[in-house]
Amino acid sequence: MKKINTKELHQIFVNLRENREKSFNELYEKYGKLVYAISFSILKNKENSEDIMQIVFTKIYKLENSKLPEANETSWLYTLTKNEALNYIKKQRNTVNLDDIIDIPYEDNELQKIIDKDSYNRIIEKLDEKEREIINLKVLGDMKFKDISKLLDMPIRNCTMEILQCIT
Repeated sequence: MKKINTKELHQIFVNLRENREKSFNELYEKYGKLVYAISFSILKNKENSEDIMQIVFTKIYKLENSKLPEANETSWLYTLTKNEALNYIKKQRNTVNLDDIIDIPYEDNELQKIIDKDSYNRIIEKLDEKEREIINLKVLGDMKFKDISKLLDMPIRNCTMEILQCIT
């Protein structure tokens, strides 16, 4: 996946306010893979990630011009996609296997091409499996400690202590 061109993405959103159809198609063509990669990094499932990609672009298409971002479009697009994927997990909580959510492979992870994968991998590989689970849910899943402790069925104090041990 190519690097995100923030100036290009900004211009697409500016154009989206003026010529919705043409600019929307350009957004989809150039950043559809990014949206897919973000959702796949969370869901670990091709079909569900494709569904999330369609949901995200449908929401963007239906969004009023005044609600489209005027700055920080990359963060906005990432947050929208991440939230849709996490909402999907919440809806499917009873049917989603925990290992599918938190087992983030070191190779060929599309989101790791977006973030600084070398430093992340160096940090995460030194941790034991439970610490990796907690860190992945906190960092990549952007979950609260309260939610992580419920998901992993462990007291919140133990969850936060694991994190503190990792960073000290």
